[in-house]
Amino acid sequence: MHETHRTTPEEAIARNVRRLRMKQGLGKARFCLMTGIGRPTLDQIEEGAPNAKLSTIRKVAEGLGVEVADLLEELS
Repeated sequence: MHETHRTTPEEAIARNVRRLRMKQGLGKARFCLMTGIGRPTLDQIEEGAPNAKLSTIRKVAEGLGVEVADLLEELS
């Protein structure tokens, strides 16, 4: 039987943040300055680490010009 991997919310956020940031041509340093988020925090989010604060995810979404829900969408 083939078991499929279900994407966790952290994995979806990590992929979407990285994809959207790069699509907008924003380096990590510039994005951190824009949003007031520390580089280690952004690194953790983009690596899919658990327990990111919702307030931080909200800042990331605002910096990318999207809604928090958009960061949770799974990519096919």
